[in-house]
Amino acid sequence: MGGNHHRRSAGRALSHADRVAFGVDLQVGAAWTATGLQGGAGPATCVDWTSAASPDPVYDGSAYLTSGSWTFNGSASCSSTVRRLYCFETGLGDPLPAFPTWGRLAFATSAEGAGDLNSWPAAAGATGLAAGDAICRNLASAAGLRDSTAFKAWLSTDSNNAIGRFQHDGPWMRLDGIVIAQSRLDLTDGD
Repeated sequence: MGGNHHRRSAGRALSHADRVAFGVDLQVGAAWTATGLQGGAGPATCVDWTSAASPDPVYDGSAYLTSGSWTFNGSASCSSTVRRLYCFETGLGDPLPAFPTWGRLAFATSAEGAGDLNSWPAAAGATGLAAGDAICRNLASAAGLRDSTAFKAWLSTDSNNAIGRFQHDGPWMRLDGIVIAQSRLDLTDGD
């Protein structure tokens, strides 16, 4: 729930609720809530969730927004089929991991394209490896990631191995703080 993939503390949401139970990005961020900004019931609930024919619009939230917008972002007809549910555990779960404050970030691009990287819009006119790096840097910048100019594409060429393009020795982590490799050796040891 928080915003922009940044964890927050001091009574605020820590992360987006933008994943399905298997950890995959849900792609559609609208969710039925029938609640206002403070979590109280709104004026309609699809007849207590028993009718798609209810004439009154129901409040919904967006898993991709911050503040109270995750629970109240607008409203929709009960017949809408593009809304999800938020599922929160109510019992005791495992303790949350400590929030990482270290590590280099790694991500897969949201953009796709052909092997001719200069044909990708995010390449911004660059070619070859420079185009791959430009794509990574431009997408990192668009996502608001820290030091977006420090990103490089994991690419090999006929004369260069991808691992040789990285001088620092990790660790690297996903945007959600999960470590993917402790070192350069970890990236290439086959495990």
